[in-house]
Amino acid sequence: MVVAVLAGLGNSLFHVWGGKQTVVKAGNDPRALGVFVSTGALELAVGLVYCSWLLLYVLLLAFVVLSVVNVRSDRGHEVCTTDASLPADNGMAPQIPRRWLTPLNVWVVVVLLMLFVGYRSFTGEVFARGIHKSQALILTIGAVSMLGKMAGGWLVCRLGILRPMAAVVAGVALCLLFRGDSVAVLLAGIFLMNTTMPVTLYLANDVLPGREGLVFGLLAAALIPGYLLAVYL
Repeated sequence: MVVAVLAGLGNSLFHVWGGKQTVVKAGNDPRALGVFVSTGALELAVGLVYCSWLLLYVLLLAFVVLSVVNVRSDRGHEVCTTDASLPADNGMAPQIPRRWLTPLNVWVVVVLLMLFVGYRSFTGEVFARGIHKSQALILTIGAVSMLGKMAGGWLVCRLGILRPMAAVVAGVALCLLFRGDSVAVLLAGIFLMNTTMPVTLYLANDVLPGREGLVFGLLAAALIPGYLLAVYL
C-alpha cells in the first residue's frame, strides 16, 4: 500500500509540474502538449512487459537528471504564468472569445471536458475487451496511443479543431460499432481516441489561463472514473 501511494503521488506531481512547464514554455501549443502526454502511454506498456528493478532504477535516474537540468536552466529566471494563448503563426483556430467566459461558463466547459476525458478512458477499455493481449500487442497499443496523442496536436494546428475532431468522433463510433475481436479495429480506435488528448488540454488551458497545473490535475483525475466504470460494468 505504501508503494502504491508513493507511486501515485509521484505520478501526480510529475504530470502537474511537467504539464505546467510544457504549457508555459510552449505557449499552450497542442503539438507540445501532445508530445508531453504521449510518451507515458508507451512507458506504461514497457513497464508492464519488462517490469524489473533495473528498469525502475533507470527511470528514476532519468527523472532526477531531467529535473536537475530543468531547475538549472530556470535559475535566475522568474517562472512565467502567461495567458494560455498560442503563437500567432501556428495555424491554430482562434481562441474561445473572452466575452463568453463568465465564471459559470468556464466551469461548465471544464466539467464537459472532464466528462469527455472520462469517456475517452472508458472507450479505451471497451475497445480492448474480448481480445487476448500478448506482450507484443501491449507494446503495440502503447506505441499507437503515443502516436495518436502526437498526431492530435499536429492535426489541430494544421486544420483547426472542429473538422478533424468531428472526423475523429465519427471514426471512433465506427470502430465501436465494428470492433468485435479485430486487432486492427482496436488499434484504429485507440489511435483515433488518443488524438483528442492534446485538444482537451489545450481547451482547458484556454479557458483557465494561469492555472496550468490545476488543468492537468483535473483532466488526469477524470481518467480514473472512466476506467473504473469500464472495468466493473
